[in-house]
Amino acid sequence: MITYLNEKTVYCGTSIAEFNKIRNILEINKINYKYGTIDPAHNSYMGPRGVTRSVGGNVAPSSLIYEIKVHKEDYDESMYYIYNAGKK
Repeated sequence: MITYLNEKTVYCGTSIAEFNKIRNILEINKINYKYGTIDPAHNSYMGPRGVTRSVGGNVAPSSLIYEIKVHKEDYDESMYYIYNAGKK
């Protein structure tokens, strides 16, 4: 079982394509994982903090952050599969 004390992050980013690719790699290799999303615009006890904007001032298209975590004992194996999947 993956808990806060024995987990390591293998992906944290904003690309849904990369998120899905890594989840597929982990599933093919039968590595247990957990995942979640973080919305920085609504990640507050006080509610939303206004409109999320990019550097240029335009409204950001997607401010979700995707995260995938594995058990710390599976971390090295997971990273091996993820890194080598990009070389094919």
